[in-house]
Amino acid sequence: MHDELAKVGELSGRWTEVERSCDAILAMPGVVAEPARALPMKQRRLQARLRLGDNVREMEQECRDLLAVAERLGTPADVVRARSLLVQTAQRLGHIDEAIALAEESLRLAEASGDEALSAEATVRLAQTVLPARPHEAIELMLGLIALARRLHDPLLEARGFLVLGVARMRTRDEMAGAEAFRVALKIAMDAPALDIAAGASMNLGVIEMRCGNFTAAHQAFHEALRLYTTLRNNTNRLAALYNLANLESERGDVTAAAPLYRETAALAEELGSDDIAIGAHAGLGLVALRQFDHAGARTAYAAAERALGPREGWWFQGRERLESLCIHLAVQDGSRTLALTRFRAAVERLEAMDVYSAAWFVGECAAEVAADEADIWSIIDRFGEHTMVQQFVPLAARYTALRDMAARRRTDLLRQGRREEGSSETDGSDE
Repeated sequence: MHDELAKVGELSGRWTEVERSCDAILAMPGVVAEPARALPMKQRRLQARLRLGDNVREMEQECRDLLAVAERLGTPADVVRARSLLVQTAQRLGHIDEAIALAEESLRLAEASGDEALSAEATVRLAQTVLPARPHEAIELMLGLIALARRLHDPLLEARGFLVLGVARMRTRDEMAGAEAFRVALKIAMDAPALDIAAGASMNLGVIEMRCGNFTAAHQAFHEALRLYTTLRNNTNRLAALYNLANLESERGDVTAAAPLYRETAALAEELGSDDIAIGAHAGLGLVALRQFDHAGARTAYAAAERALGPREGWWFQGRERLESLCIHLAVQDGSRTLALTRFRAAVERLEAMDVYSAAWFVGECAAEVAADEADIWSIIDRFGEHTMVQQFVPLAARYTALRDMAARRRTDLLRQGRREEGSSETDGSDE
């Protein structure tokens, strides 16, 4: 009965109940005496703890230990699921190459086992893992998964497929197709019901509404996601909802509301070991502090973000654009123009390869600080300003309108300066 309760808890996203049922099973003498029998319960319990937001650094070794036991005593399903846990911890710790390699091997093992359900699990995990770097591959994986889910008449699997597909579509600059995938995922999940999938779809729809400038709709979507994640006690995803709410308040210019949300997000991210969100939240707080003319607060926030990043300078993730922007603003304040230009050019290249929206946001946020007489920076501004994706999103388009106005004033000033210089030269000649 506890096993069935745990399965129902997984399907509905009630991870506290999953953990409770697994604890009850693992305490039973017959399970304690048989390590192989305990494996599926340990795996399910670790999955619940990850979703509930236990510290990922502390869980990493537990996941490695579980995988070692699974490889020695378990079935192919035990090995694949243990690998999936390690993939999630590696990804959240920024060990992306290891996470992708583990996920790819998991899918090979699952397919070799002939278990379609296990292959579906491994496919979802691989798609989620490769998505930031190889979104087109994630799309192909999810289209195949959705076809499989329909053949198996599995609505939950189909909803998960549409949820990941929506994120991948956004990463390939097709936000409208992404929104449609999220709406399908939301409808299927609410009918199921699968509250965690519904919350994920709602949160991602909120991101699209925020980018379009529909701030009221975005606020409602984020709060609905936050409510569902709080109900489910899913701290990992609750953290993402808080972060999105902070970004929303910052985008619509309410720095008074944004600052405490960024602080709450940073504190929870550090508690959970989610370094990427911690970095983005600290940097977001620093940018808000600059808009409040709190320069000391901005530098304190930047130092906290840098500590969270540590030696991983090559780690690029959603949120890194805020750290780079804050760095450039502070470098310009310090008179370190060379540093600001170097960071700006490097960040544009890395961000554009990862996510065009993040790159466009970054350029719109801080290009004015470094443009001056740099022809290549104005070329970057023009290139992004003409991008169809930028024109779709009202707040982003407004930033580029302001930059074009700045460029027009610059051209006018240069023209006037040239005329004055020509007039001055003629006068000097006649005087001689």
